Order: sequence, then C-alpha cells, then structure tokens
Amino acid sequence: MRRTKDAHERGVYIEWPDCPLEPGSEVQLAFRLNENRYDLTGGVVRTDPNGVGVAFRDTDLNTLFSLRHDLRAQTRL
Repeated sequence: MRRTKDAHERGVYIEWPDCPLEPGSEVQLAFRLNENRYDLTGGVVRTDPNGVGVAFRDTDLNTLFSLRHDLRAQTRL
C-alpha cells in the first residue's frame, strides 16, 4: 500500500521512494475516497527520488464527476 501526497481529478502523486517505473509506464490504481472505491488506469508522468506522479487515463465522465465531488468533500473536512 502506498500513500498519496497530492490528489486531484486528473491524477495523483504517490509517495514511492526509488520507484522502478519509468515515465510512460501504465499502472493500475485502486483506492477509496469517502465511501466510493475507484479502480483506475494511470500513466506515469514523472518520477523523483521520493515518488511518482500518475495521470489518470481513460476516465469516463461519471467517474470523473464522482472523483471531483469526493475530492472537494475531502478539502472541506
């Protein structure tokens, strides 16, 4: 299990020291936000010594709206 440092509706930064993935690699992501479970495909867009930035790929409109709603609810807590 990994921790996120920054998340938004288009992607996420994952704390993953010495991540072996290269930019362009595809990754499967599964996470819970509020009461919703998300299973998304992402692509590595950048890496650094502490983690990896992943952009969500092929996210349908309903999932995007749900994710946006859940993220906004988190920022209000």
